[in-house]
Amino acid sequence: MTISENRNIIIVGVGSLMTKSLALWLASLGWNIALMSRSEQNPSAIAKEVREAQKSPAA
Repeated sequence: MTISENRNIIIVGVGSLMTKSLALWLASLGWNIALMSRSEQNPSAIAKEVREAQKSPAA
């Protein structure tokens, strides 16, 4: 069995603390994140934080 180098994920239902934490953690590990939600406000705010997490090196 091989592990794919493809690191893309779609997170649905963005807005809760759990999905936000997951998005930030995966972004800090170098994953490409797509956020989906019924409203535009929550994903927009979280997307800014995700972009910042992707810029900083993983701990």
